[in-house]
Amino acid sequence: MPQLGPDGQVRQCVLVALRQRTGSDGRVNTRLSVNISRGSGLTFLIQDDGLPTEQPTDPNASALPAPRPRSPKIAVTPAGPPGVEDKQKIEGWDASELRNRNGIASEPAGQ
Repeated sequence: MPQLGPDGQVRQCVLVALRQRTGSDGRVNTRLSVNISRGSGLTFLIQDDGLPTEQPTDPNASALPAPRPRSPKIAVTPAGPPGVEDKQKIEGWDASELRNRNGIASEPAGQ
């Protein structure tokens, strides 16, 4: 069944096929779902009352690898070539302004 989203476009389309199989305790319903959606793409899902809910573990499997140490923090540097911040300050100045070393406009002498 196609499902429409709030924008009127098809959000997802789901197809479910039901099939019965015979298990040790009798008939078991098995469902195969195919889901095509904008969020997850194409997914397949098998649902069965007879499937185990927990995956068995391998007692002979090797141990998981140790986690890697965290990377050192990297200092953030301003973008651009050296002196670009000074150049940007100078380009924004008006010729009638007097500025100090920090780029702050100061009052002309005698005012």
